[in-house]
Amino acid sequence: MIEKLPSKNERSESKRTERLRQRLSAFAQHVEEHCKLEPHALLKCDEASLDLLNPSQVTDYLGISPKTLANLRTIGTGPEYCKIGSRIFYRHADVLRYRKARQFKNTSQYRSGPHNGGLDQ
Repeated sequence: MIEKLPSKNERSESKRTERLRQRLSAFAQHVEEHCKLEPHALLKCDEASLDLLNPSQVTDYLGISPKTLANLRTIGTGPEYCKIGSRIFYRHADVLRYRKARQFKNTSQYRSGPHNGGLDQ
């Protein structure tokens, strides 16, 4: 049986993944050296930690506009994100946690919660 060779796109994606893995490892090392965090608090660079979403994927998932996501990021009420160079990424688990924290059974739950963007103030 002849084994299929990876396509140019697959090779390119593999190279991008490897570069991202290297940058994440370098960032984790930088944090460890300069912030004196415990090793378990650092982002471990394995396949699970590369479960990253770009802002476009997050806006599609949450059903919001890119501008709304940028505004949430600016005021600090959106999902946690990481910035690598000039690119912004969101961990899938953080986006799920953000969405789950905004699930309500009724409107009074929403009005009384800390998730309403300061509507009660």
